[in-house]
Amino acid sequence: MQKATFYLPCPSRNGDEHPPSFEGYYDPSHRWNGWVGNPLFTREIYDKIVEYYLNEEFNTEEDIEYLKEFSDPETNKTSLSVSMHGSLYSFGSSCLCWSADEKDDQDNMGTIYLMEEK
Repeated sequence: MQKATFYLPCPSRNGDEHPPSFEGYYDPSHRWNGWVGNPLFTREIYDKIVEYYLNEEFNTEEDIEYLKEFSDPETNKTSLSVSMHGSLYSFGSSCLCWSADEKDDQDNMGTIYLMEEK
């Protein structure tokens, strides 16, 4: 598993020019239709993703309804974990089109949510 930041390539509705990125883990050999196949996040980051994408101020009612199925931590908890951070969670893996940020994307990124150092 490699650590990276991930974003959903859809318009940001929170006033940022670019969508937010969230730090997590992935297997670079696992792709899904050209997208990152299964990014996984710590509970801390997972909660920030849910908070952002289910926020009525930033998202349409239709978007929120579609994303609700990914917001239950019990059903989205995986069997994988990372030492010091615990269990890893999926948010729309193999359904939503997550992209991994590249080093040259630094000038074109929105808010970046990182894991706390432990």
